[in-house]
Amino acid sequence: MIASILKGATSYKVKVSGTDIATKTGTTSYDDATLKAFGLSSSVVPDSWTSSFSPDYAIAIWYGYADGMTTENAKKKYYLTSSHFTERTNIQAAIANKIYEKNARFKNPGGIVSVEIEHETIPPQLASANTPSDMKGKYLFIAGTEPNEVSSRYTTLNNPTAVTYTTAGSYVNLSWVSPGTPSAVDQAYLTDYFNNGYTIWAEDYLKKRLSYNKSKIGKKKQK
Repeated sequence: MIASILKGATSYKVKVSGTDIATKTGTTSYDDATLKAFGLSSSVVPDSWTSSFSPDYAIAIWYGYADGMTTENAKKKYYLTSSHFTERTNIQAAIANKIYEKNARFKNPGGIVSVEIEHETIPPQLASANTPSDMKGKYLFIAGTEPNEVSSRYTTLNNPTAVTYTTAGSYVNLSWVSPGTPSAVDQAYLTDYFNNGYTIWAEDYLKKRLSYNKSKIGKKKQK
């Protein structure tokens, strides 16, 4: 499961035909006192790492200055900044693309299942028949822990009932019993949903959902 997650962190530059490659990058940081002492910005970092593995090999790369930060290095700008992250990827690609075997795939050890989940559901819910393709994806679960509830966000709406009409001259007045407001567009429901599931990001994701609903739902078709 970890390997599956880390496959998504592998740069497009690191590619061997038919092979699964998982990657974890990392950096360390100078404390504020060190940055201040050498007159450096917060973008300066002492170390940059890239660790990756395939079913056959593991490769770990450290990129930086072996003697660390000194007055001379600070003066000559012999240090890394966050803009150097491209270099560590280039080094990784130069080595990994020559070492990893072709056509090597991670194998399911058993007890792991793949389930199609609708994005933005907390806790995770199964995609429905109406879930757009860009709103769903395959995710791994330990067998027995996978969700079994289907998301209702894109459920087909119920029809109104008890439709009646009256006429008045050239006008027709319709009335019906509403099936109710779907939770997917009910702002009170959505506010509670995001507050419970998204903690400090609740407000941002609520705004995002309301904007999505405004742009995607309720538009009249032009004749």
